[in-house]
Amino acid sequence: MARVLVVMVAIIAGTPAAAHDIGLGDQVLAPVTTLPSLLPLLAVSLLCRQHDHIAIDRTLALVLAAGVAAGLGARLTLAPAGSPAAPSLALATVAGALVALARPLPRGMVGALLLALGLAIGASLHTESPALLDLAPALGAGFLGAFAPLLMLATTATSAATDWHRIGVRVAGSWIVAAAVIALALGARDLI
Repeated sequence: MARVLVVMVAIIAGTPAAAHDIGLGDQVLAPVTTLPSLLPLLAVSLLCRQHDHIAIDRTLALVLAAGVAAGLGARLTLAPAGSPAAPSLALATVAGALVALARPLPRGMVGALLLALGLAIGASLHTESPALLDLAPALGAGFLGAFAPLLMLATTATSAATDWHRIGVRVAGSWIVAAAVIALALGARDLI
C-alpha cells in the first residue's frame, strides 16, 4: 500500500499543473479543508476504526479510488458548475450515526460507505477539461487526499483499546452527525 502512495505522489509531483486557478496541492488538501468533505472523511475513518476486523486493504482502497473516479466523471458530465454539499453532509450524517451506534457492520457496507465517500470527494474535485492529461493528476490528487487521512485516522484510532476511548469515538460520531445536520439546515435555509 505504501508503494502505491509513493507512486501516486511521484506522478502528482511530476505532472506540470496547467494554468488553472486550483493547483494539485490544493486538490490533495481539498478533502480536509472543506466541511462537506471533512465530515464524511472523519466519520468513515472512525467507522473503519470501530471495525478492527475490516482492514483497509487493496480492495477497499480500489473501491475508494473507483468512487473518486466516478465522482469526478459525474461532476464533469452531469454538473460541471459545481457540486452541492448536501450529499456529502448526508453521508456524514449516516456514517456518524453508525459510529455513534457502534454496531457491527458487514465489510460490504463499509465498502459501500467508502464508495460513497469517493463519489463525494471526486465530485468536489476541480479540473478545467475532461482531457486525460488533466484528469489523471486530479484523480490521483483526489484519491491521495482522501486515502492518506483515512488510513492515518483509521489506524491511529485503532490504538484506542480502553472503554473510555471507545466512548470518545462514539461521542465524536455523534458530534459529526450534529455538525452535518446543522450544515444541512443552514444550506436549506439559504435555499428558502
